[in-house]
Amino acid sequence: MTLSERERFVFHLCTAMILSIEKFKNKGFNMKRIQALVLKNRARHLTKEDVEELTDGMKEEVLLGATVYEEMMDSLIPKPKSYDEDEDGR
Repeated sequence: MTLSERERFVFHLCTAMILSIEKFKNKGFNMKRIQALVLKNRARHLTKEDVEELTDGMKEEVLLGATVYEEMMDSLIPKPKSYDEDEDGR
């Protein structure tokens, strides 16, 4: 099974964002340029309306999924040991 154009669009945008963090630190990230490149090369048949619908949906999902991201970050970032957890009970 292959990815649909919509799925490829989302996949390549996410990949570009990850690469911008990992490989291109301190360099500008232009989302509109990335969108244009993905549309030109990997999702040629998506319309402007399709792109707006997808980006609006992604923004909404980020906002509605805030709790998931908070829990994810809490599980990944070690917390400093609290005073209550000291071994000698002081």
